[in-house]
Amino acid sequence: MTEIDKTKPYVKYAYDVLEGRIASGKYLKLACQRFIGWFSRDDIYFDYADIDKKMRFINQMKHYQGEFAGKYFELLGWETWCLANIWCWKWVEDNSNVTNRVLITMSRKNAKTALCAALSLCHVIFDEHGAEVDFIANSTQQAAIAMDHTLHFAKSLDTKGKVFKRYRNTIKIPKTDSIIQVQSADTQTKDGYNSSLFITDEFQSARSWELYNVFISSMGMRKNPCAVVISSAGFLLAGFPFYDYMTTCKSILNGSTEDDTQFSAIYQMDEGDDYTDEKNWIKSNPSLDTTVKRKYLRAQINMAKNQPSQEVGVKTKNFNIWCSSSDVWIRDSLIDKSMQKIDLKKLQGERCYVGVDLSATNDLTSVSMMFPPNEDREYLPNKFIFKTWLYIPKYTIYNSVNSEVYQTWKRRNLVYTTSGEYVDYDEILNNLLEVAKEVDIQVVAYDAYNATQFANNAEANGLNMASFSQGLGNFNKPTKLFEILLGNGHVVIDENAAVKWCFQNAELKMDSNDNVKPVKSQNIKTKKIDAVISMLECLGAYLVEPNNTC
Repeated sequence: MTEIDKTKPYVKYAYDVLEGRIASGKYLKLACQRFIGWFSRDDIYFDYADIDKKMRFINQMKHYQGEFAGKYFELLGWETWCLANIWCWKWVEDNSNVTNRVLITMSRKNAKTALCAALSLCHVIFDEHGAEVDFIANSTQQAAIAMDHTLHFAKSLDTKGKVFKRYRNTIKIPKTDSIIQVQSADTQTKDGYNSSLFITDEFQSARSWELYNVFISSMGMRKNPCAVVISSAGFLLAGFPFYDYMTTCKSILNGSTEDDTQFSAIYQMDEGDDYTDEKNWIKSNPSLDTTVKRKYLRAQINMAKNQPSQEVGVKTKNFNIWCSSSDVWIRDSLIDKSMQKIDLKKLQGERCYVGVDLSATNDLTSVSMMFPPNEDREYLPNKFIFKTWLYIPKYTIYNSVNSEVYQTWKRRNLVYTTSGEYVDYDEILNNLLEVAKEVDIQVVAYDAYNATQFANNAEANGLNMASFSQGLGNFNKPTKLFEILLGNGHVVIDENAAVKWCFQNAELKMDSNDNVKPVKSQNIKTKKIDAVISMLECLGAYLVEPNNTC
């Protein structure tokens, strides 16, 4: 147990958040609650001397840009709190750092890159002899931004270059045999590195874990390794690295997952917050009124109002709000609210409708089942219940532009893998027939294209098959009805991040008669919407039958 010193700026900041003196979102409050709670633990302790020494060191650095050029680095409350969490919780057993992974996410222009530059210089001076700090990003240019800050901070500390030997994309520290360097996104050249600290900038645009994992694997021999991710929000959602990483971090803060080694500073507004309301701005802009000016944010909001095409960019960059795309059909919050784990055992004998979206050869295939409301049913009696199974050939899991996403799904048991290089329709049919033993399938709706043999085999096994045209006119009614039912809280979708990803890829196509149908966002082939299509086929098949109402 460590005594709490409320006079320290990092402790005061946590209490200011928890007691409402600083407006904050849910996950920042949880992180501050965790920070204060750790002072009562017996297996760890807080090293005041370490953080105070490093803060004094940072305060000697000078800024070099804009209105702060030539001024000393005065740490803000949120910055001291982040650094305290990163450096100063130590295990009683061996005095090693508790934290070795860090997530810091907030809007742009809040000086998080400058903070990481200061962090890197402290690391090579105080933390470890032979330290290796790597700045990495999706492009060398992006990673070099953090290095540029670091070079200038080093120069302000050591104008004659006696301690820090400065080069274009490298700083060497002969006294501690340490190095700070920029790395490109070409992971094939990264074998043999021995990173003790690496900082990944703008991780939201990463499509793969490959680069991150290369450097994680290089840290195995370090006593106090630290992997730092800094980023603002973006567009690549479920199934992509940063969004999934942030989801895990939120789970840790919620208490549903345990991991003391992960520190997360998530500066975001809460669901339902109005981003145009100035009282909410500090939730995603902790440096508000210092590096981020209200006048600038007001101008950005006005631009978004006058040019709707700019709204998504303003939300993601200036207010750290995640957006699927500017044309997304259904927003994430509605899908999240509708999702929960479905217990099929509680639906035995229930009437249901099936939709099948078969891939032509070797990609994603979706089978959905919809149970309409039934007031006599104890389990979710007034809901339209959707359960979806997704299938991917084993070959495609490892040989696709989406392979990183597919492999993640496979590890999390979100999809079924069929054997071989192509979709195994027989395996899919056999699985459907097994489920049919427990529920009352009324009809199976399917796209006739490339599915003739599947339909014949299904009918031979007693399933009632109905061809479902893929035209806009046929999808119009179920698409519009699904949106209404979802918005009114009458839909339950079986929880599955892969299904959510399909919704994130869907936008509406409309013809001259106002008929609509979900299509791939921006017509990008890698954006799969199979689960969306099969779910709407279920609802469409239900609506075709007489006497079925909503």
